[in-house]
Amino acid sequence: MAFLWSAEVLHVLRLRRATFLALCPDPPEALLAWLSGSQPEAGASGTVVLLDPTVPFGSRRQTIAAPIEATRIEPRHQGYGDAARALRIRS
Repeated sequence: MAFLWSAEVLHVLRLRRATFLALCPDPPEALLAWLSGSQPEAGASGTVVLLDPTVPFGSRRQTIAAPIEATRIEPRHQGYGDAARALRIRS
């Protein structure tokens, strides 16, 4: 699952951490391996990641695994409207 790296999403991840860990229990390495083209392990896989659409694709500063790290990180955007305005300003 991919979500916006925002205050509103971090609030939900912190509030319902156990739910997201149950739905997407895999560590970030599982997603990183898949993105790099490695063969996935047998069976289903699930990871929660936070994305910042204002950072160029491929940058390590664009994503972070969650909800484990959600308790330690600061939001990049207040909400979806804030991110949309930031993208509009960049273009």
